[in-house]
Order: sequence, then structure tokens, then C-alpha cells
Amino acid sequence: MRAIALISMVSLHVKDGDSWTVSARILHSATWVDGAFLFVGLSGVVTGLVHRRIVARQGVAASSAKMARRAGFLYLVHLLLAAVIITARSTDPRAVIPYTPTWSGGSLVRVLLLQVQPDYPAVLPMYTFFLLWGVVAVRLLVRGRAPVVIALSTTVYLVAHFSGVSVFSPAGFQVLAWQLLFTGGLLVGWTWEVERLRLSPRFRRTTLWLSAGVCAVLYMTARVARGPVERLPGRLVDKNSGGPIAFVFAAAAMVVLYAVISRARRLGWARRALVVVAVLGSKGLPGYVAMVVCLLVLELVPAIHRDDGVVLVVVVICGVVEYLALRFDGRHRAVDAPAPTVPVPVS
Repeated sequence: MRAIALISMVSLHVKDGDSWTVSARILHSATWVDGAFLFVGLSGVVTGLVHRRIVARQGVAASSAKMARRAGFLYLVHLLLAAVIITARSTDPRAVIPYTPTWSGGSLVRVLLLQVQPDYPAVLPMYTFFLLWGVVAVRLLVRGRAPVVIALSTTVYLVAHFSGVSVFSPAGFQVLAWQLLFTGGLLVGWTWEVERLRLSPRFRRTTLWLSAGVCAVLYMTARVARGPVERLPGRLVDKNSGGPIAFVFAAAAMVVLYAVISRARRLGWARRALVVVAVLGSKGLPGYVAMVVCLLVLELVPAIHRDDGVVLVVVVICGVVEYLALRFDGRHRAVDAPAPTVPVPVS
């Protein structure tokens, strides 16, 4: 699912002016949702899933420390990417990079305060904020305060979405609103290995069919509408401000997509194909950074004609980077892992 999100984002940004590639038109035919929604929702799921295990094995303090370090690391990665992109924009005035100033007028301070967010790595400041919020949310979940987490997240969303208050760059994502999607994923991940197993098969089937129905209705509505503000109020489906209909659409799409992938894995040929795709989404951050670098190169070399072939090349590069990061991580874990002292049962 993360690989699909990455491909969607690549296809969106690899375009020649207002001319979209075929892959972009297909992957963004839903109009109101795209890969960014998958990325944020899945980051919440992974955070909840991983940190419940960390809490069980090492305690809540270890979980908080790991999330804080990860937030700091993502902040530094964003600063580095932003510095590179702003430098490229300052060096080559012909480069068309949205929301990117030159190094003048105190840009350095604004970058450090996340008040400048170049278009390509704009989601990284969101993840920094989400992980810091995750420290608080996990501590509440450990104490059995899930209703408090839901109430806090919903209240902040309503205030931010309808007031338009922006934490970081006004041109970027409305972080306080988008945390609702991350928190929903966090709750799903937190309950994935325990509470989820208590759900009856009938409840799961009902959830799947209801999600499929919601997806079908919203997809058809989005296709009929000529634009996000033509037939529905723009704020309800707006991407940057986190429209509630867009979030419902994204959540339902994630349920359906997960079910489709789960069933496809039962087929031999599909399972082999999914292994290749899964490599692309195995780590997340390395592939995302590779995408940002590739997009920057495309801006600096305008002679490259942007088409679906370029989309494929960028996706392959991201996949190679993900594979290398996966291999490096595997070797690092193998070196650092302590020798087992007791037999490990195969079951």
C-alpha cells in the first residue's frame, strides 16, 4: 500500500506544466484523494502497531524516546532537503519549484521554523508533528484512555479545519487537521494484534462492504463533479485543509485496498508480483527522499520530456534505493542482534 502511495505521488509531480501523464490521470481519477492520504494513514497504522510492541517489550519510556528521536531525524531530513531545493532555486532561476523562495530575506530562520515548505518534501514536517503527538497519544493509550485520544484529536481537527489556523507554512498541509487521519491510523495499528482479533467475521465483512459502497459513491461523485468546488463545498473535499469527506473517502479506500491485496496474495502469480511492489514500499523514507531528489533533477534539466517513461524511471530508482536500504537494515540488525539463548519454536 505504501508503494502504491509512492507511485501515486511520483505520477502527480512528474508532469509537464498542466499536462498530466496517463498514469497520473489513472491514479488520480478519484480527484479528492491520492497517495498522500495513504502515506499519512499508513504512517499512523505502522506507528501504532510498532509502538504497542515496543511498550510491551521495553516500556512506554522506550517508546517515547524512539518516537522523539524519529521526529528529530525527520526534522533534520526535511531541513537538508529544503536547503538543497532552495539552493537549487537560488542558483537556477528558471527552475519552477512551487512554494520555494531563494536564500534571501531571512529564509534560513523561516526554514528552521518550518515556515518554508518546498512542494516536494512538504509531508515531512507533518510526520515530525505527528510523532510528537504520538508520544502523548501512546501514553494515553497505555493508560486505557483511548476516548481521550479520540476526543482530543477530533476537537483539534474541528477547530483547525473550520478556523483555518496553520501551524507551519500557510501554503502547506493543515497539520492540525491532518492529524485526525494519522490518529485514526494510530488507533487501528494499536488495536491490530489484540482487539482486532475479537471482531467477528460478520463484522469484518460488513465493514468491507460498507467501505466499498462509500468508495463507489464518492468516486462516482468526484468523477461527475467538474471540480472540487463545483458541486460540493470545497472545504469538505479540500486536500490541504483536510476535508472530512476526503478523509472518509481515504479511510474507506484503505480498507478496500487492503482487502484486495490480501486476497491477491492467495494467487501465486499475484503474490510474486506483489513481492516486487512491496520492496518499493518496504522502508518509506529512503524511497521518498529518492523521489524528491529525482523531481529536483527534472526541474533543473528542463530538456527531459516528462512522460510515463520518466515516471517509470523514477519509480525504479526509488525501488532500488528502498532495496539497498532494506539490505543495509537487514545486515545492521543481523550484526546487532544478540545470540539466542533458548530455542525458538518454529510455530
